[in-house]
Amino acid sequence: MGQSDSSLALAALLQLLHRARDAESAVQLGFVMVNETVQLLPYRQAAFWREGVFQRIEAVSGLSELDPTAPYIQWLGRVFRHLQHAEGEGDCRALTANALPDALGAVDRAEAVGKLVVKVDDDKT
Repeated sequence: MGQSDSSLALAALLQLLHRARDAESAVQLGFVMVNETVQLLPYRQAAFWREGVFQRIEAVSGLSELDPTAPYIQWLGRVFRHLQHAEGEGDCRALTANALPDALGAVDRAEAVGKLVVKVDDDKT
């Protein structure tokens, strides 16, 4: 990465930091997290899973509103719950479609699962 590329990445990071700090609600912060971080880390889709008392999907990139009854959102919630109890639990880890059990294979796993899961815990924020 050249100096110009590094400068652009740093500028994008600083802009993202300002957008996150300017978020007036958890909903706005979730939107920034799943829609604007693609500038720094390319991905097809991002989802924000909130842990704590009310575990749930908070935001999904490309969606302005979540429908908790939508099959994809329900499946994604089952994936996150599975990951909570999977071996190698950590704050950040690589995830491939093959790492999911067959019971979660109802959706095309290769299309739906990304490469990275970052855990955000209410107790730490």
